[in-house]
Amino acid sequence: MAGVSPEALRLAREVGRRIRLVREARDISRGWLSWRLGCHKETLRELEAGQHALALYIVVQIADELEISLQDLVVGVPDVSDPKLKELWRTCSPSVSTPTSTTSPLQPGTKPAPAGPRF
Repeated sequence: MAGVSPEALRLAREVGRRIRLVREARDISRGWLSWRLGCHKETLRELEAGQHALALYIVVQIADELEISLQDLVVGVPDVSDPKLKELWRTCSPSVSTPTSTTSPLQPGTKPAPAGPRF
């Protein structure tokens, strides 16, 4: 992404990785999420890979669809009561410490029901 600072690129990669991790942990297909977002699967793949600029409104919409707080998605503070996500976050962002109390809306077994076809 030309003209983008190294810090912005790093953040785009980290947020993209978190989007993918949460999507996969909640068993949501890329096709279903891209359908809900109104974008192509390839665009979502590029967002998840950090190869696409992340507009704030898109990040907010993704957080809403994944039923995760914007803070958890951008900052990377996982729900410690979900061992699968806690481990994914630990391996994804080893510099991010995990909280000792459960304050995140990301609860086990709370994946959204698909509203459309799985692509």
